[in-house]
Amino acid sequence: MKLRINIIIVLLSLMQSVVAQDIHYSQYNYSPLNLGGAATSLMNADFRVAANNRKQWKSVTVPYQTFSIGAEEKLKFFNDQLNNFTGGFLINQDKAGDGAFKTLNCYLSVGYQYQLTKDSNSWIAFGVSPGFTQKSIDFNKLTFDNQFTGDLFNPLAPTGESPTNNRLTYFDIGGSMLFHQVKESQHFYAIYQIRHINRAKQNFYSSIPYKQSVYHQIVIGDIIQSSNGFTYLPSLSFSKQSKFSECILGAEVIIPSTKKNQSIAGGLHYRVKDAIIPSIAVNYNKFRIGLSYDINLSSLRTASNSKGGAEISIIYQTMQIKAIPQRKTICPIY
Repeated sequence: MKLRINIIIVLLSLMQSVVAQDIHYSQYNYSPLNLGGAATSLMNADFRVAANNRKQWKSVTVPYQTFSIGAEEKLKFFNDQLNNFTGGFLINQDKAGDGAFKTLNCYLSVGYQYQLTKDSNSWIAFGVSPGFTQKSIDFNKLTFDNQFTGDLFNPLAPTGESPTNNRLTYFDIGGSMLFHQVKESQHFYAIYQIRHINRAKQNFYSSIPYKQSVYHQIVIGDIIQSSNGFTYLPSLSFSKQSKFSECILGAEVIIPSTKKNQSIAGGLHYRVKDAIIPSIAVNYNKFRIGLSYDINLSSLRTASNSKGGAEISIIYQTMQIKAIPQRKTICPIY
């Protein structure tokens, strides 16, 4: 327990150095590569594909749409037992607002897991995620003050704006680290990731210099297996980017079925000062399908009618390589 507390304190201290928000999912545990390459070491499989789709604010404005797909694999070098390396790729696509502001991320992911001692059930993992980002916007879909003459709007009137370009592409890189510990019927994990380390320049107006804000995230969770066969998964995610921050906390419970490799799960999470998030999931053989919905509680609920974002996650994973002998406890099924 003391070791776990120290790990949490270290992760929180890393957040203190933080001064446009990245994409985010309510089902953050089920978009694993968006937690960083180090998170791959948690999967109880050798190969995994995860797809996520989110649509929000349909009742308020043009819907914000986010889609992700990623694949990852434990790599074996020299022999079947040395499978501490992982590799993968991740693609994110986001579209937001009246101007069809699009963001496309393409990342590679490389991770390494290290057992702290030979007789220990504690591991640390590190990951790095280099890639490229492309952003674009359709200025023809936007309206500007100069186009309003009195009480009338004239779409043909000059906008008075002179953007340098409507598309930009830049290199991006992030890193992550993870601590996880298996003890009896519990599996504790803590993840820290940082994105946009290189703070790339991104602006559509050459006269307005802007560097991308660094993104930080901490995820802490536990997998608790009870004697009645139920599995409880409490977790917390805290992220911060520039002046924006988000905190989600809650829990899931996995209810086993009488049939092998089948179960259902239900969960409830709370995004602080914003929404409650009920969820349901089905685990069937190598697949997991999860659904969640954000019920808006913020001051925007009058305009949104308390509607927020619908989200779906689909995961497929398979085991091919013989598992590491020391790992006796089931790892998180992301």
